[in-house]
Amino acid sequence: MQHGNILADQIHSIATQARSGCGLSHDVFVANFSGMVDSTFPPGSHNRVQAVELARTIGDYATPDELAQAQKEMAAMGCCTHGLDPNYCPCGCGEL
Repeated sequence: MQHGNILADQIHSIATQARSGCGLSHDVFVANFSGMVDSTFPPGSHNRVQAVELARTIGDYATPDELAQAQKEMAAMGCCTHGLDPNYCPCGCGEL
């Protein structure tokens, strides 16, 4: 079971890193977290399935297809890529 604990520790560490760069935007966190999980555990890697299962329970992991669908839905609602009203996005999306 120690192996599972190491994997959980890795996923928690990835979640902490993703949180530090999300600007309190859940959508940005999910994109950052998911990308970091995919980079750390690419398709075909040992522990990929277990890592993604843990990531889904720990930090709202989304597949690339799910992220793309979320971006389409946010755009249809008039949101910027960060999931916010572009005029209030701290990244300056409303100024583009």
